[in-house]
Amino acid sequence: MISMRYVSSKSRLPLRHTSARLYLSTNASTTNDQDVKRTMIPTQPKRLKILDLIKGVPSGMKLLLKDVERYYNINAASHSRNNEWTNKGGLNYIPRRQSEQQRQLIRDVWKVAAPLAFVNIPILGNFVFPLIALNPSFFLTKHFYAFEHHRRFVSENYRSRKGAFGSTANEFFNLIMTNSECKDMKKLLKVQDGDDAGVLLDGLEFFNLCEQVDWKSISISGTAMNHLGTSSGMSSLAMMITPNYMIRSRLQLKVKDIVLDDCNLLREGQHDLNCISLTDAEVLDACDLRGLPCNLGVSYDTMRRCLSNYLSIMKPVHEKIGKRKLIKDYSGVMFMMYLQPVRYQLSKLV
Repeated sequence: MISMRYVSSKSRLPLRHTSARLYLSTNASTTNDQDVKRTMIPTQPKRLKILDLIKGVPSGMKLLLKDVERYYNINAASHSRNNEWTNKGGLNYIPRRQSEQQRQLIRDVWKVAAPLAFVNIPILGNFVFPLIALNPSFFLTKHFYAFEHHRRFVSENYRSRKGAFGSTANEFFNLIMTNSECKDMKKLLKVQDGDDAGVLLDGLEFFNLCEQVDWKSISISGTAMNHLGTSSGMSSLAMMITPNYMIRSRLQLKVKDIVLDDCNLLREGQHDLNCISLTDAEVLDACDLRGLPCNLGVSYDTMRRCLSNYLSIMKPVHEKIGKRKLIKDYSGVMFMMYLQPVRYQLSKLV
């Protein structure tokens, strides 16, 4: 029998900027401190210096390795026949919080693999740090810098994505006008008011529009693909060095992570609970993943409201379309990629 230390929320990891602090505490959002933090507006932290990055590599590696160990512990716990997880969801069941931890670790490992490989090369590794310092969030994960820096990087990423929303949405509208019989975008709108992320639209109707487009026969231009990649969170540096077919692959992987996390959040009923049981850090990362407002100055209450409204849009889509089609079908991938840009752009037309 596997010990329940695998699923315990009491970690011995240092609570500096480790993901253990960010994700494992299942009761964090119910504390008084957490209630206060929800309404706090973060201030702009100082920029990272090269020396700070160099000093942070050893401790960051330890935190990353701890998360790798936790990844395997979660798998081991899910295969146990006698613990809280399997009693609740059956053998191989992993709760939403731990599932997202594992998916995020996979993204983190792919992100830091190349930079850390170069850093460990004698002499040559010293020349890598100035390059990393130019764009720390592109090369490193939050294991290697403090949470306030992670907060700033998330804000900068959202600002970049938001800047591409208009162009991305207009390109989608052009595709619809050319390839679909539907000419009236207003039928996508619901009666309810929108939020900071944009309008509340009919998710099923929007999916139907995406499905009417023969995506395989359409050649998306390099400029349009760049806009789509930027609006989905890819950095300008990544767009410059990544061919279109790899961008498509990365978009599909990102959609898979979003859809699987959506399934778990909807299963927990977070759309009805206003995501109140999620920690601030979980809400921040969930909004960052989906392209919802998470810039500096946006309160955690606002993020929770935007995430909850987004899940309400996705609920009927998951119930009728299913996660498999959203992940495997190219129309499902495009639906997920264009959803936020279109919501944002339509809010300007209302």
